[in-house]
Amino acid sequence: MDFTLYLDESGDHGLNRIDPSFPVFVLCGVLFHEKGYALFNEQFNTLKVHFFNSNELIFHSREIRKCEKEFRILADERTKLIKKQKSLTGYLLNSFADRVTPIPRRI
Repeated sequence: MDFTLYLDESGDHGLNRIDPSFPVFVLCGVLFHEKGYALFNEQFNTLKVHFFNSNELIFHSREIRKCEKEFRILADERTKLIKKQKSLTGYLLNSFADRVTPIPRRI
């Protein structure tokens, strides 16, 4: 079985100079089985084409939150209703929730 682990960090990763206004460091990851990744990639690219007319877009949380660059459409009056009813996160969760297999924990 082949698996791929993707990790990403956010926040203050330096211990020498901690920003008191944001003293947070987060490391998060997602583990994919090779078949699961192929399905995720296909459906995520479908989402990108549906909302952004391209599958080349890279999702950065700051740009999404601030409605910057390609994510300006999220501030558009026409898409506010879509955003309110079905956020991109909700879309992903609804699309993949029934396909996620929890990893059994050994205690």
